[in-house]
Amino acid sequence: MAEPSYIFQAVTTDDFVRRVSDHQRGSSYPAVTDKDILSQIIPFPPLPEQKAIARVLSTIQKATETQDKVIAAARELKKSLMRHLFTYGPVPVAEAERVPLKQTEVGPIPLHWKVVRLGELSEIRYGLGQPPAASLTGVPIIRATNIKRGKIELAGLLRVEPKAIPLTRKPFLKSGDIIVVRSGAYTGDVALITPEWEDSVAGYDLVVSPAKRLDSSYLAHLLLTNSIQGYFRSQRDRSAQPHLNAYQLAATLVQVPNITEQEQIAWVLSGMDRKLEIEGNRKAALQALFKTMLHHLMTGKVRVKELSPA
Repeated sequence: MAEPSYIFQAVTTDDFVRRVSDHQRGSSYPAVTDKDILSQIIPFPPLPEQKAIARVLSTIQKATETQDKVIAAARELKKSLMRHLFTYGPVPVAEAERVPLKQTEVGPIPLHWKVVRLGELSEIRYGLGQPPAASLTGVPIIRATNIKRGKIELAGLLRVEPKAIPLTRKPFLKSGDIIVVRSGAYTGDVALITPEWEDSVAGYDLVVSPAKRLDSSYLAHLLLTNSIQGYFRSQRDRSAQPHLNAYQLAATLVQVPNITEQEQIAWVLSGMDRKLEIEGNRKAALQALFKTMLHHLMTGKVRVKELSPA
């Protein structure tokens, strides 16, 4: 007899998938036959051990699913916080009704806030453009593919030798600069340059250097709000290829509280970002644990009796 949930786990191992994939035939639509699958050999311990293995793996999967819910809840909380903070300012929710508001082009905002065009409080310039030949060493080139909702990812990061970089466009980035994706599927996405990315260069995208009156972290969060992202979409939809130029970015309307309120808003939202990062790391750890345990249990390197308390 066989435990169905054990069989399911057994056929998801990398080894099983690789062996089945080796039987794929066809160029336009590669496929395998039922015989190819049914002929594969899987480990087949006694039924009690099958059930125990399935139970261990299911426990890790359930923990991962719970972590997904935690992350989803944290994302929704951040969205709610953003709506509140950019409408009422850094005040408790219970005090929001006491904040005097005014209607503006960007919606209701506190009476003492201003609405200005981004270009009035920032220097906006183009990045390096088409980069010189990439190398394994040298200065990092931050491209659109490295930018994900305010953060910079290392995957696919290219480098360029400093001597190959033209200096005509102020290509080197400093802490507090913000890269705005200029073209492609992720047009309008942003990344805040933190100290570890100083002296890197932007690729094809736009670079915003806020004035002292504008907190960089506040602005990076503001540019990701639905209203500003909607403005970016309205600009990029004018052509077949999504695109945003420096003039359009400079014309972006932004709400500007005093610098203290900006820093308070940025502190709250950065705290939520740290929370999301921590929860994301926990999910990644659970996924890695599942993969490791799946391999060890299916190969017999770890037996379920070894996992039982003494």
